[in-house]
Amino acid sequence: GKVGDLAAVETVIDTMSAGNVALDEGVYGELIVGGLVNGQTEKAVKGIKERGASLKEVHRIEALKEALLRKVGEAVKLLVKLFPEDVLNDPSIDPVFRNLCTELLQLERYETVRTLLNELPVPKFSLNENQDSYGVSIIFEMVKQNVPLPELMKMVNFLIKTERNSRALHVACDCAAKSRIEMYPKLLEILREQEDLRPHYFWPLIAQSFTKQGESGVLDVLKLMQRTKTEADAETLSVFVLPKLSVTLKDVRLALKQFEDRGIRIATLMTPFVTHLLYQNRFEDVSRVTKLYPAKLNTESLIWPLVLQATVNKSTANFKSIAEVVRALQDKAQDPKHDLGGQLLMELISNKKSKHDQGSIKALLTQFERHQVQISRMCVNVLKTHFAKSKRIDAEVDRLLKVLQDEKLTLPSKELFDSIIVHPRDMTYDELECHLNELEEKNLNTRGVLRRLLQLCVRENRLDRAVIIKEKCDQARVELSSGMLASVFDLHIKRKSVDEAGKTLEQIRTTFPGFLVDDHKIIDYAALLAESGFLPNARKILKQRASAGLRPGNANRNIWNLLTKTAQWSAQSEPTSTKNHTADLLNFLVDLNYCTHDNTLLGPVIREHLLKNQTQAALASFKRIATELRRTPLQLEIFTTLVKLTNSNDPQIPPDQAKALLADLIAITSKIHGPVNTNNTLIVALADAGTEPQLRRILMNPETRVNHEYILTQCEFLVNAGKLNVVLRLAKCARGLANVREADFLAVIMKQYVRDNNCEAAVELFNRLQADDAELKISGDFARKLIDLLEVNSYDVPAEIRLYAK
Repeated sequence: GKVGDLAAVETVIDTMSAGNVALDEGVYGELIVGGLVNGQTEKAVKGIKERGASLKEVHRIEALKEALLRKVGEAVKLLVKLFPEDVLNDPSIDPVFRNLCTELLQLERYETVRTLLNELPVPKFSLNENQDSYGVSIIFEMVKQNVPLPELMKMVNFLIKTERNSRALHVACDCAAKSRIEMYPKLLEILREQEDLRPHYFWPLIAQSFTKQGESGVLDVLKLMQRTKTEADAETLSVFVLPKLSVTLKDVRLALKQFEDRGIRIATLMTPFVTHLLYQNRFEDVSRVTKLYPAKLNTESLIWPLVLQATVNKSTANFKSIAEVVRALQDKAQDPKHDLGGQLLMELISNKKSKHDQGSIKALLTQFERHQVQISRMCVNVLKTHFAKSKRIDAEVDRLLKVLQDEKLTLPSKELFDSIIVHPRDMTYDELECHLNELEEKNLNTRGVLRRLLQLCVRENRLDRAVIIKEKCDQARVELSSGMLASVFDLHIKRKSVDEAGKTLEQIRTTFPGFLVDDHKIIDYAALLAESGFLPNARKILKQRASAGLRPGNANRNIWNLLTKTAQWSAQSEPTSTKNHTADLLNFLVDLNYCTHDNTLLGPVIREHLLKNQTQAALASFKRIATELRRTPLQLEIFTTLVKLTNSNDPQIPPDQAKALLADLIAITSKIHGPVNTNNTLIVALADAGTEPQLRRILMNPETRVNHEYILTQCEFLVNAGKLNVVLRLAKCARGLANVREADFLAVIMKQYVRDNNCEAAVELFNRLQADDAELKISGDFARKLIDLLEVNSYDVPAEIRLYAK
């Protein structure tokens, strides 16, 4: 029927009737669609009336489309009524009709779309329902397809007049701003005929115009705003316009003239314009602009660029420029009583990021005096307190503050509150303790300080004091928030109180079921449980926390501690067991997305075998991990163990077997880290557990390439671990070699002693080197560093050391 062969249709129907084959709804649907396609509208309408209710949805939609395309109004009305009520009354147009409208739009049948929408009931919105949603998808599709503007406006006007969407024009503007910016200005001009435009309507246009046309595009948008009688506000200018006009703003007088030509009043422009210049450190231009134009400035808005410029450059020249500008700005302030200079100073001393010391504040005060910048009495009092705290107030500062004080100037009330009263959350531990004592003496409310002090003491590991503060909280009946309970939980973990930590965690879950304890605290609690032998409980806690979501890789140090505690517990409680509890727990954590098979985290897996004296199992695990995961945990320790076995007569692993194992592991790790780094690890292992001839032989081998930095880094770890002899042996065997320098090894040791201020150990090392019959040479540089260390710590310098320094 769809191809117009009506005779064939009749033949098929006659054949079906002769064979007693009933016509089902699918056949009737095809007949109705075919009738509409072939112009048999009366027959199609009759079929809809008789069989419409039984039609499948696919045939309803297809028949509706054909009826719409052929303008069969009666069929359209009948077919629309066949759809369910919830589909017809959907306030945002049901997807069934939405998709049909899209198809019609693609065929450029715009009037047909309006016909369909007209047959749908007018939507009824509740009070809280979005009333802009009706027809949005249709408008968006028309804008996206770049439909001629008259056709788009017909659709918009139709939606407004039929009360389907009173904001259809706004929706069209929004769609154009997002997907068809070239259509946007025309729509804005149409919208201007109905209402006054707001500056933020032009923000997308400014952004797009700048991307396509640069600065000229931005200026064109300002011209459009003038044409539509929309004045740019301060936010539009400071955020969207001025930052994009770097070339235009090079000549400030010309730039201001261009802005005036585009209808922007100087009174509106001046404050954001000056703010922008201050951010760019263009102090001379600021002075020039304020002299040329009489417009007043909102000086409170200028404080942050001044703070920035005073922070990034603390030179005298910069402070001089700032003082000059502050003076010029005060003369043009909308509020002549506003203490701009004082507010700047108070921001600098209260803002921790500015890092201004008393010296820089004094230097700025000196420049204020030279340029006659006055400050309010309240600011003077705050500065006196600030200087008194650091015990840096002197006669000159006192004189400056007296000279600069002006009784007429005032500060904003918020600024006074913020600068004078420091909130407990911004106090240091010592300040909190002083504040607590003061409140207790005056019998005032201490709860806020106690809350902050408890959390700070736990974070800084002042555990004994934290216990006392917790008791004070209980006595004062301080209501514990979720964050405070988390701190108490952390306190019990750090004090290794397993039962108390468990009770607190249960209290958090009961009182604040939606609160998530930080995953690193849960991991620390699991480590405490593992250390106490409650490994199943630790797994249960970890699994519960993982179900709420994690951020992998955030707590690797805590996970390493958990795995290490597990290895230690396993070695103590099950020293003969071949089961590796640490490996099982690591796999469990990986499965829960706490971490990955990181090299550091695999270390405790090997450690458990070593703690149990299961050397062969440790070697087998290392080999498996290196082969399967390309990780080498405790590589130096494994190499050192094998080197030690090659020089001993261990019955479990004889020297020949140890040499074979070492050669095997060297080959495997060379594929991962390369032969150079692997050989360097072997060198350090030989220094620790091998013989001097073995070490000297590998160092003298011309094929051995030494990564000097790598070996020195390993030596730093050895010194920290107290293995001084290993580093000295390396230095001794390196004598006379070109690829390694003995002095560098001694420098590593001295560097560690200097870091620790360990004078006794440093002198002991000097005496030891002296007594070794010149096996290791004491360099002048070594002696000078030793003398510096001793003198800094007021330690007597032996005369022999001074001789070496010369």
